[in-house]
Amino acid sequence: MRWSLACSLLAPPEAPPPVESWARGLPPVVEVRAQEPDARDDRATPPNEESVARQPGEEGDATRAPDDAPAKPADAAPQESWGRGQPPLVEVHAPADAATEATDPDQGGDADEPSDQAPAEGDGPTSYDASADPAADEGWDFDFDALGTDFGDEAKGEGTGAAKGAAQDKGGAATDDDPEEPPEKPKKPKVKVGDVLGGSFRLTGAFLHFRDEPVLFPNGDDALALGLGRLLVDADVGEHVSFDVNGFFELARMPGFGALSGAFASAGQTDSVYRTRYLTWRYWEDGSVRGSLGLDRAAVSFRAGPVRIDVGRFPVVYSVTTTFTPNDFYAPFSPTAVNRIYKPGVDGLRLAFAAGALTSVDVVGVLGYDDEGAPTWGRSSVLSRVGFVAGGFEWAALGGRVAERWVVGASAQGSAGPIGLRSEFHVGFPDEDGLGRGDDDKPIYVRVTGGPNVSFSWHNATLSADYMFVSDGRNDPGEYLERAAGLYRDDVPYLGKHYASAAFGLELIPILRASTYGIVNASDGSGLAGVALQYNAADEVDLIGGVFVPWGRGLRDVNLMAGTFTLGSEYGTAPVMAYLEMRVFF
Repeated sequence: MRWSLACSLLAPPEAPPPVESWARGLPPVVEVRAQEPDARDDRATPPNEESVARQPGEEGDATRAPDDAPAKPADAAPQESWGRGQPPLVEVHAPADAATEATDPDQGGDADEPSDQAPAEGDGPTSYDASADPAADEGWDFDFDALGTDFGDEAKGEGTGAAKGAAQDKGGAATDDDPEEPPEKPKKPKVKVGDVLGGSFRLTGAFLHFRDEPVLFPNGDDALALGLGRLLVDADVGEHVSFDVNGFFELARMPGFGALSGAFASAGQTDSVYRTRYLTWRYWEDGSVRGSLGLDRAAVSFRAGPVRIDVGRFPVVYSVTTTFTPNDFYAPFSPTAVNRIYKPGVDGLRLAFAAGALTSVDVVGVLGYDDEGAPTWGRSSVLSRVGFVAGGFEWAALGGRVAERWVVGASAQGSAGPIGLRSEFHVGFPDEDGLGRGDDDKPIYVRVTGGPNVSFSWHNATLSADYMFVSDGRNDPGEYLERAAGLYRDDVPYLGKHYASAAFGLELIPILRASTYGIVNASDGSGLAGVALQYNAADEVDLIGGVFVPWGRGLRDVNLMAGTFTLGSEYGTAPVMAYLEMRVFF
């Protein structure tokens, strides 16, 4: 009896069919129940049958079955007792929700069954297609990874398969006991020094060959030297505030050379009525040698939606033309300026408002200073400008007060096909003290300029031409000195009435650009021509070399005893100049 019972317990049960939903990672439901009794046994067997004696051949006798006896079917009815020595029947069911998921056609289930209908309770094991299982040829192979990470070795943190890979990706054991790491809070971007701090160095040298005019140039030929360093700070302080600082250090030898004196203007040499002297320190001044240290720009900006407010020393540019710029009232460049990278700042307050995507409104107030450095209304400025886009052009109108006069003007820039067009003008109403026009004020004047420009894809070539009319200029060179003495404090010194210019440039190779330039005073026929080469020597390093050659009549009516003379033309007394400049940015 004991032998037969032990042998029966050793007989393996039929392997339960795999369940399709196991592959979906859901734990199976295991149900254990007793086998139905032998067909010959019609009586209940007590739980402790092993201790009950039976006669051989008696109905229900639990004698040892032959080795080749077939195993009990898996779907046999359950029996109340296991005491007959038969192994328990093990049935494995998929969970109700997993069975439902297995019927979804998209998830590999039976597409003929509704996806929202789960099998009824007690329907039996889930069907299994052995031909679809790649492990069917090797027998029953259970995927322990589908049970999660708390089964077997994985519960110890070792992990295999996908669970181990997940643990390695996290740099530790993949266990459910480990608390889930909270998501990292987004870090505030760190400010890099290079994003807010920059600068440049500029070294310039030039040779000046003057005419033999000892009244103007008693020392003959001369030379120019300039060294200028800048330190730039441009940073945001929060979402609505930013500041801009442009400090400079300069040492230069600048002899006077007439009409070309603005060619190498620098921060330390900028003499504008709108810049206080207290932001520049002259640490050296001896003859033609000057050393300066100061702030070319120092401003704070406030932004809120379409509104921007600038306070301090900042550049103001309302001109749309390039060579002649009559609407540039605040520290303008000379038409012969070689370096126009940094527009000088002026001391003021500006309110800018974007009234839509195509319209802008600016109001600027700038302090003007008298000869002693004190602010004065007569040389101060309050100017407003409205700009809008229409018909492919940007149109603007401006009006207000600038130093010693009131102005009204307008500008336009755009293109007509491949040709770009730019133009601007203003009308000036002199009022020296700002209290209204008087009989001793200068006459009303008009200044207008404009011209076309064209760009070509061939060598990135550009061609432009400009004309300017200055109503308060002079046609007679004999009146040029009188005209020079009557210039406004913020004026570029144009002495004649009619001017014309042309410029052409192209890239010889991608790192070498050539340009030519010419300007003519049509009133007296004088002018000057220039040619320059700009070579990109390295990243953020440029070398510029060029020559200016003037023409025109020299001095007239020279009286050496009295020291008097008359100019024969505007550009006739300018020197022939050869220069070389290096620019380094960081």
